[in-house]
Amino acid sequence: MAIDSHPVWHYDEFQHLATDFHDPEQVATYDARQQTSIDNERNLVQALGIAAQHTVIEYGPGTGAFTFAAAELCKKVYAIDISKAMLDYTKDRAAAANLTN
Repeated sequence: MAIDSHPVWHYDEFQHLATDFHDPEQVATYDARQQTSIDNERNLVQALGIAAQHTVIEYGPGTGAFTFAAAELCKKVYAIDISKAMLDYTKDRAAAANLTN
């Protein structure tokens, strides 16, 4: 089946691939729209078996919800994103939450 012949209802997982948010205001709007639950992210960290001795690398962390949940538990977290504005936003939030790992 060719990529162009997907049914109308088929979700295009590449739609937001490599979106580069340059504007900090755009990042804040993105974060507000996501309405991510930190409890859900903590549950995911637990389900993945992430432990205190682990190092986590997250590609495309957005505004950092999973990053923060992992950092609450594990040794070190690396968040990698193409958007400097997204990373700056995440760093600021991590600092405010006293997450330094």
